[in-house]
Amino acid sequence: MRKTAIILIVALTISGCSFFNRDVSYPDVFTQDGGMHWYYRQLDANQQIDYQNIYNCLAAYGSHVAIQATNVSELQVVVDAVVFDNPEIFYMANCTLNQQGKSYYFEPQYLFDRDEVEDYRDQLQAKAQSVTEDIAGEDEYDQIVYLYEYVINHNEYVTNADYNQTVVSSMIYGKTVCAGYASMFQYLSDYIGLDVGSMVGISIETSSNPSQYHQWNVVEYEGDYYYLDPTWGDAIDGLLYDYCMYSSDIMTNLYEPTGEVYPTGNLANTYYQRNDQYIDDYSLAQVEAIIKNSPGRSCSIQFSDDSYNLAKRRLISQQEIFTALQNTGYLSNNIDYLTNDITKTIYVEY
Repeated sequence: MRKTAIILIVALTISGCSFFNRDVSYPDVFTQDGGMHWYYRQLDANQQIDYQNIYNCLAAYGSHVAIQATNVSELQVVVDAVVFDNPEIFYMANCTLNQQGKSYYFEPQYLFDRDEVEDYRDQLQAKAQSVTEDIAGEDEYDQIVYLYEYVINHNEYVTNADYNQTVVSSMIYGKTVCAGYASMFQYLSDYIGLDVGSMVGISIETSSNPSQYHQWNVVEYEGDYYYLDPTWGDAIDGLLYDYCMYSSDIMTNLYEPTGEVYPTGNLANTYYQRNDQYIDDYSLAQVEAIIKNSPGRSCSIQFSDDSYNLAKRRLISQQEIFTALQNTGYLSNNIDYLTNDITKTIYVEY
């Protein structure tokens, strides 16, 4: 995991005549944007006005825009919200807060020139159309899972990848870090009208992983909120579903997010419960049923908090997994398994 994008804002006072004496206006494209705008909804009314003006300025590749924020920390909150809510604004490298008399202005610096931005925009749109054209009419849940799988299967985690804090790195070059995974999932979801946002925060330290800045996704589905992390779903040996459509309780055990957390009410739409790979009260018969319905020679099972430790003891320590495999016709002398104490899952390959 790489540290997510941090926008550096430098306070700069401008005196005398300058272009800031002439306020500019830009087309209001924000109100036409159908994205979730996760961080926008958490801002106060004045911050939302600044957000809209900054978004419209950036969408037009503008030079500056008047804002209400009067200090760097106020503007930082709004700029971060714009960046994390809108992966299509991939071309801002930095910005400054400028003061002209009693007025304050946001002034961006760009990562690419205008022609390069237009070229990348065209490539991103063409890619999004190509990726989503076959799932346009499918069930919304299936679309979410498909895009989760697609982002993972078409990216490689590369720490020093070019433009790795933007959607360009993932959608165009296929080499990225957490910001690129999350931005790509969000961009593709926005393209087909799914309610998806990005979240940022700090991953909680474990015995095997240090705490780091991180970026992942939130999905609004059937009036409820679920979470996805395609970066962590991209395992060395394959794809993990532990980080696809999981609950707010699991999410807050994985990270310390910035901003609000919206709780998950209906757990039936979490990935493992939805796909009948969840066991509330441990029994070998239920394990065998999941093995029978799993394709290939591997399966993942999620357990309730109360049954997870029992399942680990029975299946792994007491080796009941061999009995389950024998009873389902999968004779094997060797198995590989992976346990996740946070998501309460056991993955078995046989």
